[in-house]
Amino acid sequence: DHDEFVPLPRRVRVAQAARADLFVSVHVNSSPDPSGHGAEVYFVSLTRATDVAAQALADKENAADLIGGPSTAAKESILASEDLLGILLDMTQSETIARSSDLAESVVGGLRARGGIPVRGVKQAGFQVLRSVVVPSVLVEVGFVTNRLEARRLRTASYRDRLADGVARGVRAFLTRE
Repeated sequence: DHDEFVPLPRRVRVAQAARADLFVSVHVNSSPDPSGHGAEVYFVSLTRATDVAAQALADKENAADLIGGPSTAAKESILASEDLLGILLDMTQSETIARSSDLAESVVGGLRARGGIPVRGVKQAGFQVLRSVVVPSVLVEVGFVTNRLEARRLRTASYRDRLADGVARGVRAFLTRE
């Protein structure tokens, strides 16, 4: 009901606290090229292996604390299951990325189905807000404020409603396939 900047880490905490089934971050793009226009949907980049690996390591350490304990038997259990836990975390991350890709395609489909919205397609990037989420997650750039025509459209409630409806259609389609 109002416009407020929410810092990136807080966005993730809000989603986690709500036990969200998916995460959609909506943004407005800009470009030094004033002809840039259209919506685009991002999911986390596979090329950011160091960030994913760091997150997987933190997840593994946190899970080990939950499973283990100070006893020798617990420590041996942790060491014995370390490889399995790493494999499970890698599989979970891979599954989340694959589902995020599906969500991104679905949102692009919803925007295209809504009509009258230029769509640039699905892309991958290492956005911090997407790297921190363990549910299917996308970042939607709804248009370019540096393009005069698009900036004018973005200022109208009817165009923003069309964008919101397109994103919602894509999310609903994704959830009904799940």
